[in-house]
Amino acid sequence: MIAYSESKFWQYPSEEMERYCIYSEHGYIIGVKEDAPAEFKEAWAAEEERNRKWEALGID
Repeated sequence: MIAYSESKFWQYPSEEMERYCIYSEHGYIIGVKEDAPAEFKEAWAAEEERNRKWEALGID
């Protein structure tokens, strides 16, 4: 698992996370809203890419 300090996405304040993230019914972040700033969207895209790579390697 990556340390949160190494992920730009997880450095955002909780207020921004609540405002721009899309959550599942279980409280998991499943995406970002269209009105999110470009930098926020880029950070989320990088997080998703890392998750896809790790999933392909069998890392949970």
